[in-house]
Amino acid sequence: MQPYLKEFRTAVLLSFCFSILILIVYLFNLLRPFDNSIYDSFMSMKIDHSSHNDIIIVEIDNKSIKTIGRWPWNRKYHSIALENINKAKPAATGLTILFSEPSPDDSSLFNVFKNFNHIVSPFTYDRDSVLFPLKEIKNNSICGDMTLIKDKDGIVRQAYKESVYLPGYDSFAVAVNKIFKPDFTSYIYGKKKFYINFIHKTALFKRISFIDVYKNQFNKEDLKDKIVLIGITAEALTDNFNTPLSAKIEKAIKGVELQAHIINTIVNDKLITKSSSLTIFVLLFLTIIIFIQLLKRLKPLMQPILTLIFIVSAFLISFFLFSNLLYWVTPSIFVLSYIVIYIFFAFKTLLKIDKVVNRTFTELSYDENYPLPDLSNKVEDGVLSLSQLTQLINKDRQVIKAILNAINSPVMLIDSEGNIIWKNLNVNSIQSMVLASNIKDLSININDIRKLTAPDIPYKQELYIEEKDYLLIITIPADVSTNYVCIFNDITEFKKLDRLKTDLIRTVSHEIRTPLTMIQLDCDIGKEMGDLQTAIKSFDSISAKTEELTTLVSEFLDLSKLEANMIELSFEDINICNLLQTTVDSMTELANQKEIKIMPDIDECENACVKGDSIRLKQVFINIISNAIKYSPENTSIRVLATRDESSVLVSIIDQGFGIPDDEIDKIFDRFYRVKTSETKKITGSGLGLAITKKIITMHNGKINVKSSPGKGSVFTVILPCKNYCLS
Repeated sequence: MQPYLKEFRTAVLLSFCFSILILIVYLFNLLRPFDNSIYDSFMSMKIDHSSHNDIIIVEIDNKSIKTIGRWPWNRKYHSIALENINKAKPAATGLTILFSEPSPDDSSLFNVFKNFNHIVSPFTYDRDSVLFPLKEIKNNSICGDMTLIKDKDGIVRQAYKESVYLPGYDSFAVAVNKIFKPDFTSYIYGKKKFYINFIHKTALFKRISFIDVYKNQFNKEDLKDKIVLIGITAEALTDNFNTPLSAKIEKAIKGVELQAHIINTIVNDKLITKSSSLTIFVLLFLTIIIFIQLLKRLKPLMQPILTLIFIVSAFLISFFLFSNLLYWVTPSIFVLSYIVIYIFFAFKTLLKIDKVVNRTFTELSYDENYPLPDLSNKVEDGVLSLSQLTQLINKDRQVIKAILNAINSPVMLIDSEGNIIWKNLNVNSIQSMVLASNIKDLSININDIRKLTAPDIPYKQELYIEEKDYLLIITIPADVSTNYVCIFNDITEFKKLDRLKTDLIRTVSHEIRTPLTMIQLDCDIGKEMGDLQTAIKSFDSISAKTEELTTLVSEFLDLSKLEANMIELSFEDINICNLLQTTVDSMTELANQKEIKIMPDIDECENACVKGDSIRLKQVFINIISNAIKYSPENTSIRVLATRDESSVLVSIIDQGFGIPDDEIDKIFDRFYRVKTSETKKITGSGLGLAITKKIITMHNGKINVKSSPGKGSVFTVILPCKNYCLS
């Protein structure tokens, strides 16, 4: 236990160090470009669940420019349009056009603002100064800051809650929402800025052309109790912003459209929450511990696959949280940590392999117990240089290394004290062998090994290591007297087969011996009793036991043939309803002997067609129903229920019998297994019927399920594929 605890502590310490290192990289925004790219991809892929019906855009579009003329316009046009909008009684109106310079025709515009209810005017910044709307407009409207947050790549992903430069003023979108929903501030409580939840198509916002509003050619009901945003969308006028969806819709969006996205985010309470640094550190720390623990237990060839699985999982989990819970956890920090840790372990593994190989082949090449290959035939008149000789030695080393690693079993080289000198790569799959430094750590006595005196007489010992059986073979290499070669052959499957064979012989012997003993006893009774009536009873008993023995042998042969695929099924279209009714009729006489009533309920599957072997399927239902009769008390009932779904027929045999204990349900389909309780110990049977039943059902691509309550009864459900209806 101590080595595992030490290993876990090392993994925790390593995980903590990696987490701190990666978090520092994250906090210094070194991954910001990669994060932004992933964020934009997620934003374009997520499913939009919000409603957009609360926002109407009155757009100064190409149609309006073409009708009214070159921008900027005489402000009387704005006055008339705003007056028409006010008559429609919107809940809130946001004007994204800044009137900061005076004009000769301002008086009509001022009058409209005095009479307008719930209108928000913008202000912004020009270098270091604030640009407010004209005083008369400012005094008769609510002012909101139009400043937006642009990342270094020029893309707008976040918005401010309040004005950055003028405390006490809200952002434009927040000011509009305060009118529309006065209690909305609870949605972004404590936030200075928030991520904008963009919808995929700006066309989802209802739009009305400015010229139609000016001419009063619009349905006022469309604006009633809605948020109306007035702004420029004409392509010729510059008011463009890039967003995470710009690449998807292949163009930047206008300022009024961007404000619509921001307002929609707040109105629908769809703010995207970014995970805190503490949350990221905890998640990173935990996942790195798991990753390191798994990485250490895998072979080097499997480590990149595990790394890839973790990387893909990081992206999938991050997208799930983003799309469904609006929670942004950047996957880049996790991806970076997995890659760094994998490189670290790969480098560490290479160093370890290099160290082992150098140590091993140094001994194999230079130890006096392992002489070098004879190179005399390659040295002619001293012309073989030192470098050529080194190349030949290295080549021989590689050949030996390849041969030892190609052996599909763990191989070790130990010295006379039992110290492990070298291990091949297959040892890495067995943790106990990896941790062992001496052969005694594997419960092997070195004194027994020292008795070896010749290479052709190996030492053999069976071992049980990590739930597997091994046959250890230890030999002395030729011309070597101090070191030993240990080969661990996995014999787990052979041991399992041997146990199965022993169990089968014991069970079959017992099941056959019992009837034969009873036959012998009846014969002895018949010999000793002289009267005819006693002899007839003995013969009847002999006949019954012989029939029982014959049934046992027949069922055993049937099961053996089924498992060896020596029986070919004759598949045809079978009316399952007819098959069940025939089976029930054939079992009625047996049931009547115990006054048990069989009640078929199969009308739901009338004309249901099953592809199968009718003889074998009837054998299945006879086995289950006969068991239900045998293991049920008198004066009870058995229900045969047939139902179907889109692709299957379900036949349930429901009895009121003795039931099966929970811990024995999984065993009832084993050969010769029979439930033995006080109620069932006198009931005879071979114990093969259910094993045959399950095999036949499996050959029909079906399933069998069992539910049981001791003392209440059992339900055996057979599920068979059903694709259509029989014609008759």
